Amino acid sequence: MVSLLEFGLRSLLLALSFYGYLQVLSKRIRIEIAVSVLLSAIGAVMFLAGMGNMLQEMTILIFCGGLYLTYRSIRKKESPFVLLSPGICFFFVGSAVLLYCVYGMKFEAYDDFSHWATAAKSLAEYDRFPNASNTDISFTSYPLGSASFIYYITKILGISSEWIQCYTQNILILSLVVSIFAFASGLYALIAAAVVAVFMVVSNVAIVALHVDTLLTVTAVAAFSFCLYYKDELPEKIWYLLPYTVFLISIKNSGILFVVFLYAYIAYRFLKSN
Repeated sequence: MVSLLEFGLRSLLLALSFYGYLQVLSKRIRIEIAVSVLLSAIGAVMFLAGMGNMLQEMTILIFCGGLYLTYRSIRKKESPFVLLSPGICFFFVGSAVLLYCVYGMKFEAYDDFSHWATAAKSLAEYDRFPNASNTDISFTSYPLGSASFIYYITKILGISSEWIQCYTQNILILSLVVSIFAFASGLYALIAAAVVAVFMVVSNVAIVALHVDTLLTVTAVAAFSFCLYYKDELPEKIWYLLPYTVFLISIKNSGILFVVFLYAYIAYRFLKSN
């Protein structure tokens, strides 16, 4: 069990690691979209690392890579204020509200005990994906994309309590929802985007559960938001869609349907442009 001081230090280092990646991404794509690309990429890479039994190694690599980019950004005297926008401010406020709501909470839903929460706890305990010896997981065919992302965050923070797992998944959902702010300009548009974002976060799955239905939906929304915002630049920026597509498939098997629709739209845009 980590102390409060150690938890605070770990949280600061994790934030700095994220900051380094976002400074790089913000030079290439809009910051509201960059957040969702980054967190989807972490979830996707951690899932692939889990498939290769390299969860611990990849956690260290991703974390240290972000810290190095932060160090390089500081050396270059890059301003942190370039990362601020109405969408990012909404993300910070939403993160604080979610922390207040889930702190100290426990899982209640049956599906958490039969799979989602049990899988996340298994990764935290054994530092690997479950195998035949883990008989407490009911749905072994379900992919572990969301649990892989939770593993990354909880390993860096040093705690894997139920409330921190809930908070981690809600932060992931919030980061994906923030992508819709890329389309908002003007006060009324920002208010509308905020209302839609709140609705998408809380309307389907309880914030004290690890069910992935909302996560799957908002990942698809973020991916399509990227396509629509960069519809005239897709050939140059199509590689940024890869984290979304891998993460969609890793969240739930039905994510493949969203991937099919996504690339059907991309094919349509390519054919139209030619």
